Amino acid sequence: MIKGIGPVEVGRPASEAMRGAGDAKPVDRVQAPRTNESAAAPSLQVTQMVAEGPPVAADRVAALKAAIANGSYKVDADAIADRMIENDFPEGRK
Repeated sequence: MIKGIGPVEVGRPASEAMRGAGDAKPVDRVQAPRTNESAAAPSLQVTQMVAEGPPVAADRVAALKAAIANGSYKVDADAIADRMIENDFPEGRK
């Protein structure tokens, strides 16, 4: 845990809960032995996906760049706020 970051115990001030956090001992990392080397190799599909990169609609990117450059791109703050609320509260607003 990084000192000053992490859960705080309920009912205790953060400064009190974090006392002694810097006294933690380092942990030795032990790697489990591999029994099947081929299982660790990435699949062909994953390798192809990494090589191709993320899917990009070049025409959409070009249109957005042009709209930004000529000042016609408008931000719909209400739509952004609605989407943020949907992401945080998928069951809907109450």
